[in-house]
Amino acid sequence: MGPAENIGKPVNTEENDGCVAISPDGYKMIVYRSTPDGINGNLYETKLNSKGKWETPVVFGLEINSQYHESSACFTNDTSIMYFCSTRPGGYGGKDIYRIKRLPNGKWSAAYNLGPVINTVYDEESPYMHVDGSTFYFSSKGHNTMGEFDVFRTTYNEETNAFSPAENLEYPINTVGNDVFFVLNVDGQKGYYSSLKDDTHGNTDIYEIDTRFGDNDLKVKSGLLFKDNVAGKGKITLLDNESNKVAGIYNSNPKTGKFIIVVNPLKTYKVIVQEEGYQSVVIELEPIATEKNETELNIKLIKK
Repeated sequence: MGPAENIGKPVNTEENDGCVAISPDGYKMIVYRSTPDGINGNLYETKLNSKGKWETPVVFGLEINSQYHESSACFTNDTSIMYFCSTRPGGYGGKDIYRIKRLPNGKWSAAYNLGPVINTVYDEESPYMHVDGSTFYFSSKGHNTMGEFDVFRTTYNEETNAFSPAENLEYPINTVGNDVFFVLNVDGQKGYYSSLKDDTHGNTDIYEIDTRFGDNDLKVKSGLLFKDNVAGKGKITLLDNESNKVAGIYNSNPKTGKFIIVVNPLKTYKVIVQEEGYQSVVIELEPIATEKNETELNIKLIKK
């Protein structure tokens, strides 16, 4: 990896600014920004524009932000659902995790508390939904924690709209200190999180750990999108042929045309590509487990 660079304005300001989540397609970012008094904070959304630059962050509305503290959040795979943390009244104590859905008109529904299976009388923090849409991670000072914040895992059942009991990931991930902001790569084989361990470089550091949580065996399929023979932006919808349900919604990078989709290598899908002013493209995607060589999806959009 190269050295980290400050992305500057308009994302960064004189307040405390933090990137708490990026959508799987890399097109949207959730930004945390502290209030001027330094006591509370709110959540913002910014998008990558056609020049590959982040736009001015837009504060989420009152469905998400309040006069209290909203500190961290994550999107689901298609960015239609967001999980976020808040100290607002009416919870189970401390900071709780809430769920909210983006409506077809772009607005947000009312947020609801995830309940006592997830939330405790203590603080919950750093929600993260894996791209499989069901494996959910968060940190908590409650449940059967080893000390301060520990990382927990639970499974979301879409049919019952319920979570399984929280499972402590234990040592060597968790310690007696704060272990937070756990995320996985797409195939679930590597995890990244913040922790204060004995080998720290000074304070809280970022750690990488090999995991074997990826029993979903998901794979990444990459591609390039062209409009008028020039790389460009488009919306890619992945439809599961077996269930006829949307398995993910992605956007290509507006500058490079690159995109990724996350698939079960044993399933067949329809890849539907749409962009205003262009004809839609539908591609049948065979199980990638049968591919002899990994191939990219090269998609060309034609004007209407």
